[in-house]
Amino acid sequence: MLTLLLLCSLALLIGYPTIKLLNIVKNKEQIESNMNKIVSELNNYYNSNTNFDDEYKLFTIKDYKITEDGLQLNSNLPENGYIYINKEGKTKIIANEETWCAFKDFNDEHVTLSSCEDLNTVKLGDYIIELTYNGDGLYSSYNNNYYFRGENPNNYILINEEMYRIIKIDSDKNIKIIKNDYIENIKWSKNNKLSDYAIFDNNNIAYYLNYDNEFKKYRINPNFVETEYYSYIINTQQYMKSTSIVSMLNVEDYINVSLDTNCKNNFLNNKFCSNKNWLHTDYPYFTRDYDSQGIYAISKDGVVYNHTFDIENNVRLVFTLNKNINLDGDGTFENPYKIVRK
Repeated sequence: MLTLLLLCSLALLIGYPTIKLLNIVKNKEQIESNMNKIVSELNNYYNSNTNFDDEYKLFTIKDYKITEDGLQLNSNLPENGYIYINKEGKTKIIANEETWCAFKDFNDEHVTLSSCEDLNTVKLGDYIIELTYNGDGLYSSYNNNYYFRGENPNNYILINEEMYRIIKIDSDKNIKIIKNDYIENIKWSKNNKLSDYAIFDNNNIAYYLNYDNEFKKYRINPNFVETEYYSYIINTQQYMKSTSIVSMLNVEDYINVSLDTNCKNNFLNNKFCSNKNWLHTDYPYFTRDYDSQGIYAISKDGVVYNHTFDIENNVRLVFTLNKNINLDGDGTFENPYKIVRK
């Protein structure tokens, strides 16, 4: 159901009429045949790119054209959509025209047409939120995650009189949030050495955030749930996982909320990542990812950079909300979402 929701939201959100029955679509077989030709061309594209190291590549279709450079197809493109190609060469396609929606997941062999009616939303707790196609808002992303993207989407949520913002809703409907303010001048480790966030020794920042009494009010808050988070070791491309209540931002999330397509690859010191990115603030702060040279952080200019272990930086707290919450409000700063009892 979620995958159908994702693909069919495109048509609805840009004001197109929907179809009530799939058999109304004319030339269904012809459309599916053309979409499957696109899949064949994508396979050829993957096979001709021997240095395909990305987790996935994303291409956007708008007004019958691919907006990013690097991919040219001979087949007739649909009016709007997204194309994903992962590093195993599998493809995912979400596309639409005025009277139909089409979808192919990574493990599907073929593209199929589907009805677009009433499938333009995703649940945020007990709330129903429309997906977005243009501008600020909630977007579908890789592996059935949904990100609030853009300059200033309506993703504010007030918890115990403290303001947070919603980063994403994952495939299990967990809600990842980040505190709207920051803690000043914290060292990554007391001994100025590399200490993985996923390892809770008494020298590092993870231990401080999850065991120090200063943050006890967050650890006992029933709205925050213990969750498996990960740190990404950039130079070895390994993930270190840990389970905690208090965490920090991943570089991946910072990149994904930007609407600038130039931010997707080669993110280190990439000035484009600050564009149309609500996680870009006027102060620097740590992420929980690192390499052998230091911790990855976000500069006050919105650039991902390498920060040495022995220098203090600011910290923004990240939590996961109980997915069964009931909400009120509209997500604006003036009327943020609030957790209510029903």
